Amino acid sequence: MKQKQIYIGIDPGKDGAIAVIDSDGKIFDVYDMPTIKNGSKRSLLVGELKRILAALVTEFGAQNIVCGIEKVNAFPGNGSVSSFSFGKNAGVLEGLVCGLSIRYELIHSKTWQKIWLKDVEGTDTKARSILAASRMFPDLVLKRKKDHNRADAVLIAAHIKKKNQIELERIQCPL
Repeated sequence: MKQKQIYIGIDPGKDGAIAVIDSDGKIFDVYDMPTIKNGSKRSLLVGELKRILAALVTEFGAQNIVCGIEKVNAFPGNGSVSSFSFGKNAGVLEGLVCGLSIRYELIHSKTWQKIWLKDVEGTDTKARSILAASRMFPDLVLKRKKDHNRADAVLIAAHIKKKNQIELERIQCPL
């Protein structure tokens, strides 16, 4: 088991993603949210999601992982079925992370966007997210339309890494 601290960022939508960065700020891996087309809808592959997270726990140990999950809420104009499905996915993610003993925090999108997108030009949040993530991680491939979700997950992981390191410094440096 590796003793390196890792940070997981999760964009919980069905088009979402899971990003893993290490304590050196290097990308360990990025996964698209595992789903399968089921008629006109897509369903979350919970078993595959569990395998991804469990493999990280096996490799690094739950005590060496901190996870940030984007906090979800209903959006005006979205149907009740869509909102319910989004909330269900977020609940499944939170349950899996907790069940695997991974420390986690729910992070509102406005919280991390205010920090990581503040110096990125433009008005399209999705495009700005891709720009910010590709500037931070030039080797990260973000060329598909839905890759804004990968960018979001990477930025959430970077956010939780920065926040966790600030808290560690506060604990280790008594006033």
